[in-house]
Amino acid sequence: MLIGIHIKEDLSREYLLQGTWKSNTGSCKPGKIMARKPIKPNIKEEYNKNFNREIKIAKSIEVESNEIILQLWDNNKQDGDVITLYLNNKEILSEFTVKKKKKKLKINIDEGNNILIVHTINLGTEPPNTAAISISDGKNKKNLILKSDMSESAAVEIIKK
Repeated sequence: MLIGIHIKEDLSREYLLQGTWKSNTGSCKPGKIMARKPIKPNIKEEYNKNFNREIKIAKSIEVESNEIILQLWDNNKQDGDVITLYLNNKEILSEFTVKKKKKKLKINIDEGNNILIVHTINLGTEPPNTAAISISDGKNKKNLILKSDMSESAAVEIIKK
């Protein structure tokens, strides 16, 4: 039985659950219990604040695995587009020049909603910045074309079920 339980959101961006424990049967000694859970930040707001760019969700896809294979390439004319990829506002690929040859990344995603953002570093010789992306969870594969510029970043919402 839990007695005197409190849930609060603190400034370190986590939920804190704490209280005291007392057994109804006497089989366990009384004590204290504490659990912490991070609060997932609002990705769009945080990204906009950091880069002064909007995010446009091009597609939402569902996956079955926490580990996905991401492939990235230029499906049109290779014109020197440079991008950085962010997953939930964490950089996973920095200042990458998009080429015809596919770049393969194995990434881990969180349970629930994840946002993969294509952040334009430069537009190449023919704006906008375009990148073809393939996302595979080992069973299913989705191909997308994402277009970004210096004011708006294309993104994919990846939902782990």
